[in-house]
Amino acid sequence: MTKMKWLLPFLVLPICFFLSACPQTTTTNVRSVTGSTLQQQEIKGARILGSETNIPLFLSDIKTIKMHTNIFNNGEAIMNIYIKDYETIARASRAPDSWYGSSSYNIAQDLDQFMRAARSAGNGVFSRDNVVNHKSGQDFGFTVSNGNCIYGRWAFNLRGPTHYDNDEGEPDTLIKLDGCGILNDDPQIVFRQIRRMNSSDTAVLATKL
Repeated sequence: MTKMKWLLPFLVLPICFFLSACPQTTTTNVRSVTGSTLQQQEIKGARILGSETNIPLFLSDIKTIKMHTNIFNNGEAIMNIYIKDYETIARASRAPDSWYGSSSYNIAQDLDQFMRAARSAGNGVFSRDNVVNHKSGQDFGFTVSNGNCIYGRWAFNLRGPTHYDNDEGEPDTLIKLDGCGILNDDPQIVFRQIRRMNSSDTAVLATKL
């Protein structure tokens, strides 16, 4: 059986960051980076305990952070967007039953592409000398820092083995970090602890909210 790859639509789409005390859901059609039409369900003010990954456990001042969620094609891809003071500090995108194509994750393995993005991010003057190259099994990525400001692009295979004949272990989870003072631990430690949110993670996160 062959499975289709996912290409991230957020690379070319603006996100609305209006904060609300209650979840608000809208459904629209959007275009991916390849030009295909996707149905997007946007949930503003989603419950952070419903995060796809455990990245919220490692975000500083978690009580002050709001989460929006974009669901594409009825759950084929899910993006959690973490917002503090009206600024997006992290994004975690998952293809729960598939994986992403190389155009979506190249930035996490191509240093030149990564540095171009980091230098245009606006949250710090970043030097190639300060780049950390993450690698653990099939997971990989880069983080660059300047003081307490960081920019990171990480890619993970969190699904494990599948029965699809074209599954070569490509990432199903992509994380972007961009901000100052946004992590509560060293990025190298955080990278090694990223996983799908489980009941234990949810219980720990609930004590922090």
